[in-house]
Amino acid sequence: MNKLIETIDLTKVYGEKETSVTALNSITTAFNENQFTAIMGPSGSGKSTLLHCLAGLDKVTSGSILINGIDLASLNDKELTKMRRDSFGFVFQAFNLIPTLTAEENITLPSSIAGRKPADEWVEQGINAMDIGDNFENQISNLILINVFHHISDPELFLRSAEKSLLIGGRIIMIEPSNNYWSRLVYKLIGHEPFDTRQIEWKFESKDPLLDSNQALSWIIFERDYQKFKNLFPRFSLIQKKNMMPFSYLLSGGHSFNTRIGKFIRITRSFEKFFFDKYLGMFNLICLEKI
Repeated sequence: MNKLIETIDLTKVYGEKETSVTALNSITTAFNENQFTAIMGPSGSGKSTLLHCLAGLDKVTSGSILINGIDLASLNDKELTKMRRDSFGFVFQAFNLIPTLTAEENITLPSSIAGRKPADEWVEQGINAMDIGDNFENQISNLILINVFHHISDPELFLRSAEKSLLIGGRIIMIEPSNNYWSRLVYKLIGHEPFDTRQIEWKFESKDPLLDSNQALSWIIFERDYQKFKNLFPRFSLIQKKNMMPFSYLLSGGHSFNTRIGKFIRITRSFEKFFFDKYLGMFNLICLEKI
């Protein structure tokens, strides 16, 4: 039976000396034509590393990988790219979609890079098979984001996607850090995330969506650059933006009032709402409506 992929003493080591980890240890195997093969094992056993090496996405430490008899180590970057583009199909654990492209453009991207135009019938068949296209437009009634928006590294792209997905009358409701003397003091003294009101562009560089952020992002977009926001998104109406919770959130340690502190915090909240929210609130309640 014809061997499509063959490995000979394949070894992959991460790190050096005492910190080194051997992910693959002298693997010799073959994958034949017209066969399905499942690579199984516990978490951390090297399954993903093996697949990445077999596809030329990662370089091996030693040993050989032969694809149709061609040693991957003998190929330069351009030749490797051509082989991956023309010889492999990838299904990754993550979607790996390009957010600035449409569904159709993501599907046809490999062909476009190769300078080939797939048949319209083939593209339409793929879109219909996945039940996408216009199905997700104008389908969402509300989006609720609690301390999430300032982690979005490309807020303009997010707002465009939300604008397309929301029903007429649909809303985006956010709770985000506010910008006043009290909130800036608190966030700078005890906050662990940046609060940069001098950020020029809305978009910021992000390597980790859970860690990278700018807590001043909502203030930048919905206050400092509000006219720009209105020009870019005329179908969004800012129907509410108000400060809230200058002290009760700190007193509760960020936990639910009802389950942690109880009646004392509820009384504090009632008091601060009338006397301190407007000028000292640590958070903004922001509500956008699609019109």
